[in-house]
Amino acid sequence: MRLSLACCPLLLVLLAPAGANLLLREGDLLQDVGLQTGQELQLALAENPTTGYQWTITWAPAEALRQTRDEYVAAPAGARVGSGGTHFFTLVAMAPGEVWVAIRYARPWAGGESELPRSLHVHIVGQAGGTGGSHKQPVKLTQADFVPNHVVDVNELVTVVLPENPTTGFGWRSWWNPATALRKLVDRYHPRPGRVLPGAGGSHRWVFRTMHEGQVVVHFQYGRPWPGGEQGVPRMLVLLVPAG
Repeated sequence: MRLSLACCPLLLVLLAPAGANLLLREGDLLQDVGLQTGQELQLALAENPTTGYQWTITWAPAEALRQTRDEYVAAPAGARVGSGGTHFFTLVAMAPGEVWVAIRYARPWAGGESELPRSLHVHIVGQAGGTGGSHKQPVKLTQADFVPNHVVDVNELVTVVLPENPTTGFGWRSWWNPATALRKLVDRYHPRPGRVLPGAGGSHRWVFRTMHEGQVVVHFQYGRPWPGGEQGVPRMLVLLVPAG
């Protein structure tokens, strides 16, 4: 089971219907995506070569996805001079697991300018009736899901995404008990993608892996980290990991 916990609708878990492919545009980046093996993830990103900027993508682990398209398509005939087109990427899900896709819009020469990188967290599961193992599609939980107990399996992933705005001086910190129950894989802030107003916040993402059976209480607190800084009331997520 995959759990994705969101304080507000900043986290969207996009699931491609069985047998269908998933098309994402620039506004869909920084989201969680669910695919079955064999399905395609298609990216259609606005690009204007006259500015010197180009899109590039990388991912890890490399064997989880296979790229079948990397193509720029110019604007149709008759468009204004200097008009941009669209860069298309197609990735095929090859093996169950978790994949991080980094997406960058930059001038590719040494010292060239770059916008803040975007990212996608891709959950790949085996096809129904196939050999994909015990992987399940991610589940989205809302703010009300912090306190109740949630049952997860040993060695499964829990994704938490909460809104954060560093320009206010506030940031999230997390801790859990017992300390051995979880392994933290990701703990980082993501700016909001695209061109946004100055001072606009983004989101903070954690990914944890459950390490052994038992109950674990995860605390999240939003505060200013300096001595005497304001601190919000800690919120709790309770995970129950049954034996065997």
